[in-house]
Amino acid sequence: MSRAHVILLCLIALSACGGNGVEDASRSYREKQDFASLEVLHAHLTQGMPRREVERLLGESDYSPTDGQYYYGSDRISSSGEGGTPRSSVGLVVDYRDASGAVTSQIQSFDLRPIGE
Repeated sequence: MSRAHVILLCLIALSACGGNGVEDASRSYREKQDFASLEVLHAHLTQGMPRREVERLLGESDYSPTDGQYYYGSDRISSSGEGGTPRSSVGLVVDYRDASGAVTSQIQSFDLRPIGE
């Protein structure tokens, strides 16, 4: 391998390390609601993560069908399902409700999935 190739590989490696993937994904998601960024953020979430950290990363939710459950949409649309079910946005559902239904300040469950109206 030539010296130029080694230098090029080192520059590529350094540029890949330059950004913080989660922070970059957070910024991108808050600006564009793109699915790729939402996937990165989904992989970063953990059960028990404080709500304030989730809100810092994702911003305000798009929809809350019930107290303690929040939907974050994306630019991805699901394909129609069996029986001609309508297409819907694919997004992140974050639930802060515990087993008894009480709203907590920490993630109890979360999932990427189609979210319909």
